[in-house]
Amino acid sequence: VAARARYDLAEALLKAGQFEAAESEFASIVQGKAEGELLEYSLLGLAYAQAGRGQHEPAVTTLKDLLDRFPTGKKAEAARLQLARSLSASGHAEEAANALAAAGGDTPQALLELGCAEQAAGRSDQAKARFTEIVEKHPASPEAPEALFRLGEIAFAAEDYDAALTAYDRALGSKPDADLAARCSYKKGWALRRKGQPEPAIACFEAASRGAEPEAMVASTMAG
Repeated sequence: VAARARYDLAEALLKAGQFEAAESEFASIVQGKAEGELLEYSLLGLAYAQAGRGQHEPAVTTLKDLLDRFPTGKKAEAARLQLARSLSASGHAEEAANALAAAGGDTPQALLELGCAEQAAGRSDQAKARFTEIVEKHPASPEAPEALFRLGEIAFAAEDYDAALTAYDRALGSKPDADLAARCSYKKGWALRRKGQPEPAIACFEAASRGAEPEAMVASTMAG
């Protein structure tokens, strides 16, 4: 009972965003005599707390330990997903893509996660296939607008500005949230500029400025 109560406390701290305290509680459980599901769940909670604090390298170590101990456990799929996210966040894009591919999954969320990891790893063709699958097989899913935007990014990087504009327009037409709409409008403006159409681009930049601030897009485009 005491061990279970301590786990419930750690989980409550994690859900409340008190990552440092949650990490301490989960670590105590792991270092104690926990075994079976309690150990598996505590290792995953520890990794979540570490990732929540931005400590992705320790999270990777924790998750690999979890998967070594419980390769077919109840939390194996969640562990592989967080492993890929922490690998990506710590700069290991190639390994992250491989981890997600090994995890499998054909839900829109799983396909989007994998596509983004493959895109970050420079596997544009594979990423394009994942995003296209979302758009074609799950057009009404919440992930479809982001998938369309990502298709636009791949086309933009390849200097295929007509294809990029088509993708951005489709994403904007799918009623994305404010942040994604701003990113689409901003990159649409840049695609128009690259096509030598600065005047239509103005409206796109104005639309982006009224939405969420796409700082990452500004930085990446200016750098390019």
